[in-house]
Amino acid sequence: MRTLRYFLAVVILSISPLKAAEYSITRSYVRPIIIVAQGDGVNGSMVVIAPGFALSANHVVEAAKQRKAPMVTLVGSIQKPLTVVATDARHDLVLLTGEFECPCVSLGRRPSIDDEVISVNFPEYIDTRTQVLSIGLVQGFLEEKMVTTTLATTGSSGGGLFIKQNGEYKLVGIVTHVGATTIDTSIVGLTAYQQLQWFIHSTPVDIVKQFLKQKQPSLLR
Repeated sequence: MRTLRYFLAVVILSISPLKAAEYSITRSYVRPIIIVAQGDGVNGSMVVIAPGFALSANHVVEAAKQRKAPMVTLVGSIQKPLTVVATDARHDLVLLTGEFECPCVSLGRRPSIDDEVISVNFPEYIDTRTQVLSIGLVQGFLEEKMVTTTLATTGSSGGGLFIKQNGEYKLVGIVTHVGATTIDTSIVGLTAYQQLQWFIHSTPVDIVKQFLKQKQPSLLR
């Protein structure tokens, strides 16, 4: 919980009040995914791209399968079941359908290094009931992933990355996992693995478009 409080504090300090209203439109595109498992509730995030259709990370679906538990999203305070339409395990993408409507975001074009990007997701939603927006920069592309200095932690997977293009915010990536590093702890002769909540990997929009073209081309717009 200490880590989560630090995470939320960094997010609050990173956003200028002058831009808060402009950024807030991106919040409406992203909704939580709740995996209803007895005694083990977990969550992810999803981005609505058309009425009744949303993108998320495939490993969120796999978590539900492992728990043999249904997935739902929220429409107001009402839980609505989600159904898998198509998956791409290689790129950690899934297309979901359910009883939800717009706001819906359009797909943008692949960003460039040092473009400012907005990340919106639901970290630790089961405990916090909070949506988090953070701002960072595109740092590069590595093994079919886009690397950004936005923030994420458990539950952020499936959230969206947005950039303003042609006067409106568009989806440019789906969050898949946080960065990680190996730490030398030679004092005790062990190697530790540390998550880097400010170093995020996402599937870029050009790969998202390829996925939709193969699985549900009617959603490309």
